[in-house]
Amino acid sequence: MQIILQNCMVFLHNDLRPKVYRSVAQLVEH
Repeated sequence: MQIILQNCMVFLHNDLRPKVYRSVAQLVEH
Protein backbone atom coordinates (compact mmCIF):
# COMPACT_ATOMS: atom_id res chain seq x y z
CA MET A 1 0.00 0.00 0.00
CA GLN A 2 2.79 2.41 0.87
CA ILE A 3 4.56 1.75 -2.43
CA ILE A 4 1.40 2.69 -4.34
CA LEU A 5 1.11 5.86 -2.29
CA GLN A 6 4.74 6.77 -3.00
CA ASN A 7 4.22 6.16 -6.72
CA CYS A 8 1.18 8.43 -6.67
CA MET A 9 3.16 11.15 -4.90
CA VAL A 10 5.99 10.89 -7.42
CA PHE A 11 3.50 10.97 -10.29
CA LEU A 12 1.76 14.04 -8.88
CA HIS A 13 5.08 15.74 -8.21
CA ASN A 14 6.31 15.11 -11.76
CA ASP A 15 2.97 16.26 -13.17
CA LEU A 16 2.77 19.46 -11.11
CA ARG A 17 6.36 20.63 -11.40
CA PRO A 18 6.13 21.76 -15.07
CA LYS A 19 2.89 23.63 -14.37
CA VAL A 20 4.38 25.40 -11.35
CA TYR A 21 7.54 26.19 -13.33
CA ARG A 22 5.45 27.63 -16.17
CA SER A 23 3.45 29.77 -13.73
CA VAL A 24 6.63 31.13 -12.15
CA ALA A 25 8.09 31.81 -15.60
CA GLN A 26 4.98 33.78 -16.55
CA LEU A 27 5.19 35.80 -13.34
CA VAL A 28 8.85 36.60 -13.98
CA GLU A 29 8.09 37.68 -17.55
CA HIS A 30 5.53 40.24 -16.38
